[in-house]
Amino acid sequence: MTVIPAGSFAKDWTAFTGLSGDRILFYSATRGGGVVCSVDDDNIADVTVIPPASFAKGWTEVSALRPPEGHVRIGRSAAGLHHT
Repeated sequence: MTVIPAGSFAKDWTAFTGLSGDRILFYSATRGGGVVCSVDDDNIADVTVIPPASFAKGWTEVSALRPPEGHVRIGRSAAGLHHT
């Protein structure tokens, strides 16, 4: 187990999902941005920041499609909007 210090993550991340391998997507509905990083036994690495407004704001659902698709689906579940 790895303890991640308080304040290491943004407080406005509203959704997260596992991607392929050891990668995780964190999404901020208020900023429309996020982070993709890899996680292993000892640390968080290979961090890619997705700038604010790169995604639409206010999405309520984030889920990864498993192979063979290999895409991420993000959208508003009530409105049926999504991005793949």
